[in-house]
Parts: sequence; structure tokens; C-alpha cells
Amino acid sequence: SCSQSQCHTIFPHKENWKEILQHGETAKGEGKKRCKSCHGDDFLGGASKVSCYQAQCHTVFPHSTDWQNPDQHGVIAKPALGSCATACHGDNFKGGLSGVSCDTCHPGYPHGSGWEEGEGHGHFVTETLQHNKTSCRDCHGSDWTGGNAGVACSSCHPDYPHAENWALGNQHGQFYSTRYNSMAINTPCSRCHGEAVDFDATQTAEQLSAESDCYVCHRAYPHKGWNRGNEVKKWEPVNDATCGARNSNNWAHLGYPIENEEEVQQSCGGSEGSCHWQGQRSTNIGFSCWGYCHEADRPPPSPLPPCAPILVGPPLVASTVPERNATEVHLLAPIQITFNEAMDEASIKQPGAIRLMRGATEIPMGKSCNPLQGCQTITLTHSQPFLGNTQYTMVVQGHNEVMGRVIIQAEVKDWNGTPMMSDYNWNFTTAEDTLPPTVSSVSPGPDSCGQAEQGLNIRIEVIFNEPLDSTSIHRNWPDPMDVRLVRIEPWGGMNMPGTLTCSPSNDNCTKLVFDPADFEVGKTYRARVLGTVRDLAGNEMGSEYAWRFTIQECTEGDDFW
Repeated sequence: SCSQSQCHTIFPHKENWKEILQHGETAKGEGKKRCKSCHGDDFLGGASKVSCYQAQCHTVFPHSTDWQNPDQHGVIAKPALGSCATACHGDNFKGGLSGVSCDTCHPGYPHGSGWEEGEGHGHFVTETLQHNKTSCRDCHGSDWTGGNAGVACSSCHPDYPHAENWALGNQHGQFYSTRYNSMAINTPCSRCHGEAVDFDATQTAEQLSAESDCYVCHRAYPHKGWNRGNEVKKWEPVNDATCGARNSNNWAHLGYPIENEEEVQQSCGGSEGSCHWQGQRSTNIGFSCWGYCHEADRPPPSPLPPCAPILVGPPLVASTVPERNATEVHLLAPIQITFNEAMDEASIKQPGAIRLMRGATEIPMGKSCNPLQGCQTITLTHSQPFLGNTQYTMVVQGHNEVMGRVIIQAEVKDWNGTPMMSDYNWNFTTAEDTLPPTVSSVSPGPDSCGQAEQGLNIRIEVIFNEPLDSTSIHRNWPDPMDVRLVRIEPWGGMNMPGTLTCSPSNDNCTKLVFDPADFEVGKTYRARVLGTVRDLAGNEMGSEYAWRFTIQECTEGDDFW
């Protein structure tokens, strides 16, 4: 019969012979030699015309004699894993009928779901393999550039596999701290080494190490938060400002070292290779922390950009106060200019860059802006009120050139150094002057004293906030002997004789200077400016302005002029 033992004991095949548990288990138990007589020595079909390598069966079995080499089963099996995950090797690749598990040679392969995540392959390498990655090299190459797998480690994390001596602070520490802070969300390190935690003085090294590999070596890093009492103090980023002024308001980075000085000296910067040894990775912020954090010979960090738009192209004036052609502008109103982007402070404040004109006369103006806000808004102040019912012109100096030659150097520029394309001018008209003049300052000051030996050369000065009508100072200006509206009187005595002059001129008088006869040492004097002093619009001061001063030896604490 066909099934005689001296011929072929397994043919004709049993029902359901195509099932792996039928032909697979039989072939494994009796060997594949009997199969060759019908299916050919190469298992391509032989006399039976039935090949083991049919697409609907197993395309890579029977295996070649050198199948165990990675360049054989690795290259061939990778695109056909489905044919391996059968009863032969099991759907979990742990052996199946063949009894040959993939884990025997390369643990962790074939990779399961979620393998590409750090919690998958990263934790497998650190926890299961204990960082012994020899088996990974068979597929990914000895240099980790892809190998037979075609997947390089550097395609996801360019700093891995780590360089030799990576455990040293000047290796992994310098790499990390020059790219990230400890709370950076874009660092790939935590995928393999674990997340940073809030820590306190009660946590043991074992507890912290269970959370992150970093705490195995350095006790307080990565810096996240410091549990101090019932409050978690934020550590990093030490400076959370992205524009404008730098700050260091995250208290833990200061408080923890203060309360753990010995640990900080030993762990943070105590020896070569430590993160902050000899002050590395720290900058000077004006004080020193135990000699290794913030030293004066380390430059500060580069300035942050201003908190204002930084645009390409020339700047533009966005708005002004007062508006163009405004009327009834208050005599004390400030002037504001707002640009469409951050401006260069030096160009704004240079003489001639922004001018206030009354006809052909330039009016002195103070300029101020906030550089942290990019000097986007400029405020101009005037020490004297505007004249009433008068037109003023503001000029913002732009780029001016003739035949390629710049004719006005004081041009306003943006933060990138691009000048305005042209001047920006606008007019406004002030309201009627109904404001009384006021005294801005006096010398000698109220309740002040002067050295006795200077008593013979003292001048009395009164400065007003606007020009005065010179005829209101003397009844018969400029006769110095007439009744003055600025009077100097010995305490309890009569008006002192002297000379009163107006500065800078009678037509623009803002400072009165009185040269009296010699003062007497040891006496207190009273100075008075009568309320009938008038400005150019005829507004009287109204209330009298008076103060006193003494000619005597000054003692500690006295206000000496």
C-alpha cells in the first residue's frame, strides 16, 4: 500500500492536512526528509507540484541552513512577520510548535504595540536590558545608523546612543543644560529616564531614583519644585520672561541652596564635572553665591527682545496725542507718539530726532520711553506750559538724502536699525491761556542754612514754570529802587534793599535773581513773591509764595544750599 513504512508513512495525507497542527507538527516530529521525496529537495514542489513557499502558506519556510544569521532571517522575515506569527513560532513569537523563540537571540523583538514611545523601547532598554544593548545592534547596526532594520536611533533622538563617558557632567550635563532647562517640554531625555518630580528634604535617594534616573547621582536635579512646608516653590525656569526684563522670581532656586548649603556645595558645584563646578552654566547677576554660582567675571545673558512687535521694513507712526490738527489743547498736555513696532531708544533720544516747533523756535522737550516695551510709545514733556491760542508743529525726523547723501543724521530708527522713510509732521493748536504762573523752585530753599562765611555773597533765585510779564515784577521796570514784588525781609524787620534782575531776558523772563545788601550772620530771613506777579497772558499768580532761610553755621542734618 501507499502507506507502507518502507515508502511514505504519512501519505496519503490526513484530512485537514493543510492545518499547521497537522502537517506542521508531523514534519517537526519526523523531520522534513520524508517530505522531500514528493515536494522536492528544495521544497519548491517536486513531483507533487505543491511548494511549501506558496503565498497562502509560509513564504520563508523551510529555512535555509544559514537562516540564523541576521542578514538572512532578519532581512527576509521582517517584511513577512505575519507568516512567522503562526503555530510555528506562536502569535507572540515565544516559540509555538517550533520551540524557537525570537527572544532567545534578541529580546524585545518583534516589538509590540507602543514600542516607538519612550515608555516602550526606552524603558525596555533601561529596565529589562539594564542598558546592555548588544542584542539591538544585530538589527539596528553596530553604529546605530539603521542596520538591517533601516531604523536609526538618531532619527528620533540625535544625542543617543550616548557618547563614551556620557555619565560625566561635562558630557551629558553640558549637552543637556546648553539645550534645555530641567522643565523643558521638548527634551527627549525623560522618555527614557523618567520625569522630574517635586522634591523635599524628607525624600530618600531611593525614592527619587525610582522616579527618575537623574536623581541617582544628583540629589536635587532635574529642578522642578521644592516642597517647603505646605507650599511647592517653583524652581525652573529661573527666568520665565520671554521679552523685556529678565526676572528671577522663582524662589526655590535661591531658597533651596540657602537652606541646604552643604549639599549644594558638594553636589551642585563641588568637584570637576559637577553641573556648576567653578560657576559653569551660570551668569553674573550682581552677587556671589558661595563663590561658584554668580561671579563678576561671567557675562550676563544676552538681553531679551522687547515686548513689542519687531517688523521688517521702515517704522511708521501709528498714532499721536494730540491728534493731527487738534484744537483747544491744554497748555500742560504731554505729547505722545506711538509707532507700529519696537524702536531704537538711542535714535529716539538723540538731539533733533523729535522736535517741537513754535514757528521757527524749537521748544525744549524731555523724551522718555520704556525700552522693555521696545520704546514703541514716546512721551514728551515740556517744563513750561504752552502759550495760549498758539499753533505748534511736531517733527519726527525720517530718512533724508540728496543725491545719495544723508543730509540729516538724526533719523528715527526701529529696533532693527531701519530708519523712517521720511519725516512725519503734524500740527496742533493750544487753548486760551487761563492758567496762573507758579513757582517751580527757589534758592536758598525753604528752612535751609548757609555757611556764615558765605553770607556776604548769597543770591536769591526764583524760577517760574512759564515766562512772566516783566512789568509785573517792578511797578516802574527796570528801576531797581522802586517797590519790588519780590521782597527779602529780616525776620521781624523791614524790606531789604537790593537789585532784582530777570533772566534770560525781559521778554522771556522765567527766573528772577535778587542781589540784596549783605546778609547778617545768625539772622533768619523771609522771602516773599507777591501774588500780583503775572504771566504773558495776564494771569496773576494769586496767592503769595513765601519761605524762610537762615544765615548760620550748618550742623549735621541741615539742608545746606
